Amino acid sequence: MSRTFGKSVGSWPAFPDTLSALKRLQEHFKLVVLSNTDRDSFAATNAAQMPGITFDAVFTAQDIGSYKPGMRNFEYMLGYVEEKWGTRRDEVLQRAQSQFHGHYPAREKGIRSVWIVRPGAVMGEQGEKGEEVFDWKFDTLGQMADAVEMEVSG
Repeated sequence: MSRTFGKSVGSWPAFPDTLSALKRLQEHFKLVVLSNTDRDSFAATNAAQMPGITFDAVFTAQDIGSYKPGMRNFEYMLGYVEEKWGTRRDEVLQRAQSQFHGHYPAREKGIRSVWIVRPGAVMGEQGEKGEEVFDWKFDTLGQMADAVEMEVSG
């Protein structure tokens, strides 16, 4: 059963607003993926669900050898963006739905975060600490892209 579930990840659909939002966000930011999947599953999802999106870097659990919320994943990503682009941790913005897998470790590492709530989503929404941590909060990635475009246009 778990093997079947694991192999299904590459066929999971993206949220309806994701493709449009990523296209808009890539005009303003480098897009770096820090995923708890394997390379093949991410590549399948990217090819099928996000045509036209080129990520600046993709790091999977398979690449790093651990899963979020492990600090090793965040350290790996932070080391890469610092070495590749000179991007400091205070210039990194973590976007995630899961409090447990994304926001708690980001906060612990001093990374600002945007919580994409996805009302109705239940996986990872609340962590064991029971508190919500984030710097900005939107229901959808599309709403985040709207806010970025409004900020940029002044």
